[in-house]
Parts: sequence; structure tokens; C-alpha cells
Amino acid sequence: MDRTNALFYNEFSGSGSLGGHLTPTLAQVVRLTPANDRETLARLVVAAYLNLKSGKTPEAVINETALQAMWTQGSTGSYRPTLTGSYWTIVEFNNWFTQTFTTT
Repeated sequence: MDRTNALFYNEFSGSGSLGGHLTPTLAQVVRLTPANDRETLARLVVAAYLNLKSGKTPEAVINETALQAMWTQGSTGSYRPTLTGSYWTIVEFNNWFTQTFTTT
């Protein structure tokens, strides 16, 4: 099933403009040139979500619930990778996400 035309905010919580779109589709988010760290995170999360939904990334690696939490917590700076660790800034989260899910 093609998910690219689904609305970002129907799949992930929140609101606000992403790439100049108030109600962006997943395709618009994954294709945008990020203007800020929040847009970078949205783009990374959508790419991972679409890979998951298309079967390119197995659920054993990451699942939909985890991606939704990563967006919600990562975009607000409230993501903490371990219970005893410190909270990550959105920049730290984007760096981790890029290093973890980027292939060479």
C-alpha cells in the first residue's frame, strides 16, 4: 500500500508547518529540503516509516509505535534513550538517527 499521500499529522502527532505546508503529506515531508532541525527530524522519521511500511526495514529493527514516539519526543527535546540517561536535544537525536539508519 502506498502511504506517501497520507497526511503527516494523521500518522504522527503535532501540528505546524513543515516545509511551508500546514497539512503536509508524507511525500512532501520526505522530499523537502529541511530549513530547521524539526524539519530534519520529520524527514528522517518519515523515511524510516515509509521503509518500514514497504517492508524494507523489518519491525525487529524499528516499529511504528517507536517511530511515533521518536517524533513526539524528539521534536520536543524530551527523548531519553535510556531511563538513566540524559534527554537528547533535537540535534543529538537527528545525529543518532542519521548514523543509525543511513546506508553507505
